[in-house]
Amino acid sequence: HISIDNKQGIAQLSNNISTIYKERGELKQALAYGLKALNVYASMDELKGIGVSNTNIGTLYNLMGEHDKALTYGLKGMDIARQLGFPIDISDAAILLKDVYKQKKNSGKALEMIEIYISMRDSISNKETKRASIKNQLKYEYEKKAATDSIKVMEEKKILALKSKQEQTQRYFLYGGLTLTAIFSAFMFNRFMVIRKQKRLIEDQKNEVEKQKHLVDDKQKEILDSIRYAKRIQQSLLPTEKYIDRNITSMKNKGEY
Repeated sequence: HISIDNKQGIAQLSNNISTIYKERGELKQALAYGLKALNVYASMDELKGIGVSNTNIGTLYNLMGEHDKALTYGLKGMDIARQLGFPIDISDAAILLKDVYKQKKNSGKALEMIEIYISMRDSISNKETKRASIKNQLKYEYEKKAATDSIKVMEEKKILALKSKQEQTQRYFLYGGLTLTAIFSAFMFNRFMVIRKQKRLIEDQKNEVEKQKHLVDDKQKEILDSIRYAKRIQQSLLPTEKYIDRNITSMKNKGEY
């Protein structure tokens, strides 16, 4: 996107380059830059620039011998110059059209253009007309600047609106990201609590199993201890094997057995 000020500079530079090529006799190059200037002015709706460019292009076509095209562009330049009321621009267009009409053997129109040229020349030298011309010029420049400022304001508003929209979109993305982060954090916290609870439950179950195992071991030990104790008592109450053997031997000796 090229700003209004940049376009104005491009158009003026193109016209200046066109003039340089014309003075060097390189008419095709001059025409290319003249048409470029016209297109840039047209894109801005800049009437004075459009009018002057049409007259310049008409002059180039006339020098190239293309009098019909010269007439078309010259008439456009004259029409715009009259609309704006700029004597110098009217005078320049009249000189071009006078030469074109002479080439086309239209002496009546050529004479008319000479009269317009003289009238404009006298008007330019006349103080009152000069004041009016300056007034018209200033009015035109003011209106052009007002239009340019208005366009600039509109462009700035568009830029601000676009910037505001971009900031709003960024805020939406930010809020969305924060919301997703909060949801994910809540999910992870919930998972952490569930895992922690499950781990605690497993630990409790493990402790309970260990406790039950100890109880079983204790009970088993108690039972074994009881069995051993009972066996000792039983053994203490029964005669020993040697004691029995001695009694049997004694009875045999006595003939009792």
